[in-house]
Amino acid sequence: MKEQVDVVIATPGNSMEAEYVKSLISTVSFLHERGITFKFASQYSPRVDAAREATIMNSTFLDAFNTEPFLGEIDYTKIMWIDSDMSWEPSDFFALYSAEYQIISGVYLSNKGFPMFTPKDEDVDPRQLLSGTEPFPVMGVGFGFVCVSKGVFESMPRPWFETRFTKMKDEKTGREMLIPFGEDYSWCISAEQAGFTTYVNPLIRVTHNKKVPIKMN
Repeated sequence: MKEQVDVVIATPGNSMEAEYVKSLISTVSFLHERGITFKFASQYSPRVDAAREATIMNSTFLDAFNTEPFLGEIDYTKIMWIDSDMSWEPSDFFALYSAEYQIISGVYLSNKGFPMFTPKDEDVDPRQLLSGTEPFPVMGVGFGFVCVSKGVFESMPRPWFETRFTKMKDEKTGREMLIPFGEDYSWCISAEQAGFTTYVNPLIRVTHNKKVPIKMN
């Protein structure tokens, strides 16, 4: 019999920043108070794509022909992907969890200070999109703080997480190179090919904790 939960909190890796743990404890208390059931999923691999794939299967045995998340042992409504170096408020978590969008992310910054999403229009500076108040569609997001509804993974082929490449040409030299997309952006491309759109909520701004916390304004 499948375990029934409202949300799976998925965090790949084998270590967690202290600020992540503080946010997680506050969120667990918040969920308990509201009767929202949850499950925690975490698996480790030295490769990020393999760690994410193992986490969504809740197993390091990557059965490539099993297309049911969590090996079909968990019946869930949403998966909340949170990287182990993020910190947030329980209200941020709940805002994504309760959103009507099938894939929706909060906003956080890279270590170079840029928002971790790619606009649909490559000529648009992503920072220009943060002045609005409504979720907007994007080409892809980092998986630091993103909520995915049941039915999305189930509609996508395995492997769910892999690194895609795009060919780019240097106009000066004529040389061509294959440029990799991260496994999270590659996932968003696969999701779009399966008929889903990824959204960003500009009002949900969380902290990316590196050596120095990278906070949104």
